[in-house]
Amino acid sequence: YEQQSGNDYHLTFLDTTDLEKSGNYLCSGDFDGDGKIEIFEAIHSTLLRNNDFEYDTPYWILRIWGATADNTFAVKWTSSLYDIDTDSYNAATAANVDSDPNPEIIFSSYPRTYVLDFSSGEYRFSWFHYGSINTHHATGDFNGNGVDEFSLGRGDSAFFYEKDVNYAGPEPSPLLEGKVLDGQSISLSWFPSFNATEYRIYRGDYNPSGTMVTLIDSTTSTQYSNIGLVQNRDYVYLVESKNAALNPKYSQEFSNPVLLRPHSPFTADSVVVLSSKQLKIFFSLPVSDEIFNRDKFRLDGLNAPLSILSPGIESSFLILGFENDFQVGNHYILMDTSLEDRLMGRIRSGSDSLSFLYNPDERGRVILKNWKSLNSTTAWLRFSEVMDASALQVINYSVFPRGKVVSAARDGVDTLAVNLKIEGVLLGALGDPVTITLTNMISLSGHPIAEKEGNTATFYESKASLNEVYVYPNPFIDNNLFPGIRFANLSSDAEISVFSTAGRKIISLSETNPDGGIEWNLQDQGGNRILPGVYIYKVISVALNAEFEGKFSVIK
Repeated sequence: YEQQSGNDYHLTFLDTTDLEKSGNYLCSGDFDGDGKIEIFEAIHSTLLRNNDFEYDTPYWILRIWGATADNTFAVKWTSSLYDIDTDSYNAATAANVDSDPNPEIIFSSYPRTYVLDFSSGEYRFSWFHYGSINTHHATGDFNGNGVDEFSLGRGDSAFFYEKDVNYAGPEPSPLLEGKVLDGQSISLSWFPSFNATEYRIYRGDYNPSGTMVTLIDSTTSTQYSNIGLVQNRDYVYLVESKNAALNPKYSQEFSNPVLLRPHSPFTADSVVVLSSKQLKIFFSLPVSDEIFNRDKFRLDGLNAPLSILSPGIESSFLILGFENDFQVGNHYILMDTSLEDRLMGRIRSGSDSLSFLYNPDERGRVILKNWKSLNSTTAWLRFSEVMDASALQVINYSVFPRGKVVSAARDGVDTLAVNLKIEGVLLGALGDPVTITLTNMISLSGHPIAEKEGNTATFYESKASLNEVYVYPNPFIDNNLFPGIRFANLSSDAEISVFSTAGRKIISLSETNPDGGIEWNLQDQGGNRILPGVYIYKVISVALNAEFEGKFSVIK
């Protein structure tokens, strides 16, 4: 906004870029020393960057805007930070923390903090720190030595950092990353130091009580491969910047450390059809069920799953749930080559595709035909045949990721169906997919329940209206079932705003998955736990042109 006359301010520029955002951070200053104020913008986007599932997770779009003429602005610099999947604990601040006259940009995205500096005619990441929890930065010359410091939080402590303005050596690399290539080699890559001509690689055998590292090599590149390693041994790597023309010629600090364990590339070994919408994929090593891995699978090379589940970090299989029923016939599941196991190892070439046949042949076995939630604690299952008493024994049902079946009864109307009472978890449009698996059951005709396909039901949905939105538990009492509250029965595009009774906005939340619910840890936008009391929430759906308003309370 610009003051044009009297005390009135008028909007002179509006960015209408069509980006889905879950977070936006701004700061301003004359970053490049051209005498004009620039605007730094960090957008936490939920859009896919490419359609080849290279970067399908939320990521940061970084932009610097500068005025080009009256009421006209243009992007002067842009970059991206990937694999960042949080819209909490972030901050952006402009402050002069070095010896030049222009301010630098301090940007935090948990758990990382970057310093962005304009030097030698371009913007560069000049410093990197890992392990900070930030919602704000504190800057200023706190110790009175003429050089501004900045403060970062780390849990219950604050740490102050100051640049040695008399230092004339090379700057350290702001970010080191590593990947496992196979059982005897790894690869490293890092952001370049703006005044380094060479990089020295250090390595040590990991020791939890203290790791000693030694120099193993040097390179002029910002990538390095280390071969001839011992399989399944843990190694720590560091990178040091060097410029022989400077004094000192080595950087005062190392890069951040990276811990890597060389191991053979993992393989996707087999795929089993669990139901008309579910696949179970077995791997040679545990693979993460983090949401960013969900989009690294494609059914027939096209459709990504709606859900990805794993029993735990040691499990070597994943369960994928899809929106639509499989068509009868041959199919394949394609895995992106960037899919990694839990030790940052890559998938073996040629093992990134598995074929399967879907043929719901019901002869000689029983499968689940349909299922739905009757309410938040009751599931309805329909079999392909009438079941004997084994379908009424709760020991034959298992619930994942938590909960249990406490009773099973015949439907009373449909002889093929049973009703299950669930405890320890809630069903429906609640943002919490629940899977029920059936074992050791027999039909009245003597056919057993299928054990590899057709014996699993997964419950998740979103609502076509906002008429049934509610909060649970309500009231919230500490040490309850959840660490916070959950908004339930949401539409797939629901946007939630939470307010105090005085009208102060507490936080904004967005539904990004078609599972009908959002869990909130009761922390405001600054990361502070809200106080006991009554709060108002407002839900908006643009697609449905609908709104809903409700209340919940927090009890000490």
